Amino acid sequence: MARNLRLQLIMDAAGNATKFLKGLRGDTDATSKALRAARERVTDLQRASKDISAYRQMTDKLGQTRESLKAARAEAARLAQAHSAAEKPTRQLTRAFEQARDRVRSLKASEEAHSRTLQEVRGRLDRAGLSTKNLSGAEAKLARETRQANEALDLQRTKLKALEDRQNRMKAARSSYDSKQQFAGTAAGAGASSIGAGMAAAAPLGAAAGAAISFQDAMLD
Repeated sequence: MARNLRLQLIMDAAGNATKFLKGLRGDTDATSKALRAARERVTDLQRASKDISAYRQMTDKLGQTRESLKAARAEAARLAQAHSAAEKPTRQLTRAFEQARDRVRSLKASEEAHSRTLQEVRGRLDRAGLSTKNLSGAEAKLARETRQANEALDLQRTKLKALEDRQNRMKAARSSYDSKQQFAGTAAGAGASSIGAGMAAAAPLGAAAGAAISFQDAMLD
């Protein structure tokens, strides 16, 4: 009867441990995926924050470029008129007129480049659900979502750390259990030659049952 009970303890411990480890692996995998998702969300929000700053800067730069272009066109028009009115335009006047036209072309190219960049940034912000028509509101929404995402990230990190600690405790318990099982087998061999078959049979069962109980206690923890 005692022998059957001890064997049952060993089998119960092994079966429960297997179920526990499978559940633990499942929880760890799920938490790892949630952690990756939380990191990606934080990264997306950080990118959106940079896009808002870039949008503000590009809007200011585009405005300055347009002001400069307006002034350059006025200067080019003035020099063009002077150049046409002169019977024999001087080399200096001609040179100034050419430089004015070159400046207009350069500023026009910069304006177009700034406009394209602004459109690209606006598109990314729109896809992120942030309206450029109300940047202050978009920044407030972004700050709120970033705070929530960081809280979720911290939560998943804490949960994963707890799962890793449980895995480490299980490994330690399993190592102790295996050592005691090995000792039980060794005791059986030694007992068979010295204290008789009855004690030889009882020794490994006793040691194994004790190991099973210790293992199950650690596993339940």
